[in-house]
Amino acid sequence: MLVDFRVDDHAMGESFASAGTPRRVHLKLRGVRELADVVVFRNGVPWRVVGRAEPAASASVERTLTFDAPNAKESLAANAANVARPPFWVRVRAAACEVEAAGEVPSFARAMLQGELPVWKVAPHEAVFTWAAGYDGYWEKALARVRLRGPAEDRVTIEAGMGPADAAPAFTKTAALRDVAGKVARGDSPLGPWELQARDSFDAPLSEQRAAGDGALRSLGTRDFEQEWSDDEPPPGRAWYYARTVQVDGETAWSSPIYVTAR
Repeated sequence: MLVDFRVDDHAMGESFASAGTPRRVHLKLRGVRELADVVVFRNGVPWRVVGRAEPAASASVERTLTFDAPNAKESLAANAANVARPPFWVRVRAAACEVEAAGEVPSFARAMLQGELPVWKVAPHEAVFTWAAGYDGYWEKALARVRLRGPAEDRVTIEAGMGPADAAPAFTKTAALRDVAGKVARGDSPLGPWELQARDSFDAPLSEQRAAGDGALRSLGTRDFEQEWSDDEPPPGRAWYYARTVQVDGETAWSSPIYVTAR
């Protein structure tokens, strides 16, 4: 795919200072197949979107949950002599949601790793994240995400505890999937404080389209796209812009970012 992305005539990969407003953000695309989705991001957040229809009231909701124990390494190092510490686990269950792991260890590291890693183990409508008793921390951030997709009103139960996974949980919370957002769970553990964060999946509408049909996305009706936008209220300080397009077959192309510093 061809991607030509510019801000005030500065090309991809450039960094420049700008005193003027508005900023001109220009994108030109040519796909191998017809295009389905076009997004311009500003500071990592979708800023302009082309090709998305308003979701139907009955559309599925998608959430990505991420486990984090920010002080785990320090807590485990301080208690290194406590070899009998129990495993810690978090379990997410739902009645109808599809569940899939959303994290992965880099390929170069897989051959080096030994022992049981903290990873979401997925079963129908359920996932369990277990921090094994002998794990000292490093790759958990790469493995700590799980994705839920299902009816907005589906009841989601989050539990956490220590010891075997069938032990009584020390933490329990239940909410509708649509209300699972932000820091949805937190508590204390042998790892120190832990929390489970949830965010809406920006690409859930694309997943919904794939699931509803033959896997192809709804077309914009063309392989060629060109448009210019005006950023009338650019953020202060340094900002970065980049673009992404998705074809009907799911193939994706990204631009390199352009960095702009207001002066």
